[in-house]
Amino acid sequence: MKQKYEARKGKIISKDLFEVLQGKDPKVSKSRQQLAIDRAKRIYSALSHKNPAGEESSTTVYKLVEILQKHCGN
Repeated sequence: MKQKYEARKGKIISKDLFEVLQGKDPKVSKSRQQLAIDRAKRIYSALSHKNPAGEESSTTVYKLVEILQKHCGN
């Protein structure tokens, strides 16, 4: 179900969105969470970390997600 974004009404976040995010990618049979973590690690490891302003898409949030997954049983 595709929804139109209307700025005045804000973003509509449905249960369907979370089901997709928590599901598996059928192309690779891996969880979308794990794919995002793997991608974040790859991006982070490819950079020098000497210029944070130039590395805006590189964070260590994936480390927090891994800890949460470990303690939440995901």
